[in-house]
Amino acid sequence: MDKLKIKLKQHTPILHFQHNQTRATLRATEVKPKLDRFILEKLGGGNYKEGIKKAGENKGWLIEKGKGALDYKIKFRQHQLKNAFINQIIKGERGIPFFFGNMGDDYDGKEKAFIFNPNDIECQILTFKKDLNEKLIRVIREFFLLNNFGTRQSKGFGSFTVEEIEGEEPDENNLKTKPSELYFDVEVKNLNLNAFKNAFRDTNIFYNALRAGINHTIYVKSFLFLYFIKDNINWEKRKIKIEFFSKKLKHQQKKWDDIPTSALHSKINDFKLIRDLLGLSTSDEWVGYSKKRIEKVQAEYKRGEWVEVEKEKRNIDRFKSPITFKPVLINDNNKKKLRFYIILNQKSIDYLLSKHKDFLIKNGNQKFDISMPNNFSLTNFFDFVKTIELEDIVEDKFQNSNEFIVLDNILNQLNQCQTKHTPH
Repeated sequence: MDKLKIKLKQHTPILHFQHNQTRATLRATEVKPKLDRFILEKLGGGNYKEGIKKAGENKGWLIEKGKGALDYKIKFRQHQLKNAFINQIIKGERGIPFFFGNMGDDYDGKEKAFIFNPNDIECQILTFKKDLNEKLIRVIREFFLLNNFGTRQSKGFGSFTVEEIEGEEPDENNLKTKPSELYFDVEVKNLNLNAFKNAFRDTNIFYNALRAGINHTIYVKSFLFLYFIKDNINWEKRKIKIEFFSKKLKHQQKKWDDIPTSALHSKINDFKLIRDLLGLSTSDEWVGYSKKRIEKVQAEYKRGEWVEVEKEKRNIDRFKSPITFKPVLINDNNKKKLRFYIILNQKSIDYLLSKHKDFLIKNGNQKFDISMPNNFSLTNFFDFVKTIELEDIVEDKFQNSNEFIVLDNILNQLNQCQTKHTPH
C-alpha cells in the first residue's frame, strides 16, 4: 500500500457544522468526491464521463465500475491547536459578511462555527494503486489551489493550500503556483476572527458592487449593469419595477429628476436577466417594497404563450456564482495580508446559457417573461471592471466613505493585473 503524507496550510476559517467534534477540520466526505471529480475530469480531457471510462477500463482505479469514486482513502489530522479558534455562529447573526444574504447558499438553520488553525494540518492518502498515487502527487497542489471547502466556499471561506508533499516542498517550476492572474490584497494584522471579518467585509463590498450594486451608506451602480447598458441591454431590476412596482418607480423618478443619466430614466427597453449570471436563485426578497418576494422559474414558449417548465423537467433551479475568491496568506514587506485571487469559471456560464435561459418572473398573479443574454464572457467583464473610474460614477458626497476607499483600492489593484481565464 502507498501512503502519501501532505502538509496543508489553512488561510481562512472554514464554516463547519460539526464544530463540536474534537479537532474538527476538513471533512473527507467533502474533499474526496471533489478530488475524484477533479482527477477524472483531467483524465478525460475535461470530460467527466470520459474520465470515468478511462479510469475503469484502462487503469482499474474505480471502486465500482461506472461510478466516479476512485480507489483510495483520505483523512485529515490536526496535531497542534496553538492559536487556533472556534467561534460559533447562531441563527440570526448578521455581522458575518458573505455568510447570510442571497448569494447562492441559504442559511439552513444549522448552527455552524468558524474554525481556524494556523498550524500545519496533515492530509494522509492511502491506496494500493501505485499509478493512482503518482497521479495524486501530480494534481494535489493544483486541486487545493482551485478549491475551498465548507459553507460559503466560493466566497473564500475554507481556503487551504499544500505546503509539503512527503516532507518536500512542491517543485515551483513544474506545478501551477497561483490560481489566477486576477487578485487584490487586504491587510490582516492578526489571525483572529475580527481580522478575518474585516477582510471579508472588504471583499463583500467589492462583490456587491460587481453584481447588484450598493445602495445603503453609499450609492454605487452595479458594474454588471454598467457592462451591459453600454451595449444597450437593460437589466431585469428595471423591468420588475415597471411591471410590479410602477407607482414606486414613478416616485423614484420624480425624486431623482435632477439626474437624467440615472438608470431610473433609462429609455433602453431590451431587458435581460443579468444579475443571475453571477449566481441564480429562485426568489429574491425586495426590501423596501413591502418585502415582496419575487420568484423566478424556467419557462418555455407553448401554444403562443410563455409557461412554466414542468418541475420534473427543470434543469436549472440554483446556479452558484461563477466567481470564486481564493484567499492566500502572504507576507508583503513585513505586513501580513490576505491575497484574494479571483477564479473565473467560464465553463459554468457556458453551461447555464446552453441549458435554458428563458424564465418567468412572478409576483403573485403578475408575471412576465425574460431571457438571459446569448453569451457572457467573464474575462471581458473583468477587463471592463478594470477600466471603471469610481469617482466618475459615485457622487462627491460619498467619496470619503469607507466603502468608496475600499472599492477604489481594490479597483486600483486589479488594474495592475492581467486578466486571464482560469479553467475550473
